[in-house]
Amino acid sequence: MTTYEAPVPPIARLHEAQVDFAITHIDPQALGEDFVCVPLAPVQLVLGVRNRHPLRNRRKIRDFLDAEWALPGDDGPTSSTLRLFASLGLPVPTRVIHGDSITAALALVAQMDVVGFFVEPLADDIFKRAGIRRLDLDDALPVMQICVIQRRGSQLTPAALQFIECVKEALVARS
Repeated sequence: MTTYEAPVPPIARLHEAQVDFAITHIDPQALGEDFVCVPLAPVQLVLGVRNRHPLRNRRKIRDFLDAEWALPGDDGPTSSTLRLFASLGLPVPTRVIHGDSITAALALVAQMDVVGFFVEPLADDIFKRAGIRRLDLDDALPVMQICVIQRRGSQLTPAALQFIECVKEALVARS
């Protein structure tokens, strides 16, 4: 199953010149040579489960590997999920719902026994209202980068540049 917030994921839309830039959290190594990635701010990854999840008191990621997961992207060889679990010295879980919809991932985690990685600002803003618990793990989770991504050689409009500046200011104010 695959879900998307938009009809096409942001990197594909950039590649096809449907959009001028994207602001997203991403592993810059996941991008090809066609793109320029400008980091804006670090963002901590957190693990979330519904408040009544049977594994809610576990403290090691390894304890969740047999659970069902909602994870971003796809399961291809360049998948950020593959790199994420490899960086933790763990295999990718076998029961994964892949997608690019944060809304769908939040709904799955809130209403089912599904596990998901989310960025800390989202957890701070939404988890409590959604009935999701942020787990306090013994394992250190990686820090991702919120980045502006654009096609190499493309020029952004003044409006786009101003919007990016506003995002930078909001990120600074938040920290």
